[in-house]
Amino acid sequence: MGELRPTSKDRIVINSITVFPENNSPQWGYAAAHRHRFTDRFALGLEATGDLDANGEHLLFLTGTSYVSPRFTLPLGVAVGLTKDSPDLTLQTLLSLRF
Repeated sequence: MGELRPTSKDRIVINSITVFPENNSPQWGYAAAHRHRFTDRFALGLEATGDLDANGEHLLFLTGTSYVSPRFTLPLGVAVGLTKDSPDLTLQTLLSLRF
């Protein structure tokens, strides 16, 4: 994982993803994201995720993040698939609690 903060309101993150299937060799992927925080309570971003295999799944997400409180974060995202093996449309959400 790597993170850059080019400004106080921007964050760029790059991750590698590894999956160890039960009866198969490890599979590798990536995630790269840019998020811009417009206010203390709201940010928008773009995120790309996918397999390191060119023929695998590759998705591009538009995300919105609500910072409900210092402990609660609510990201919402919608993605389009970039390859024929990717889903056409993906929706995601997460409720994060920090403690």
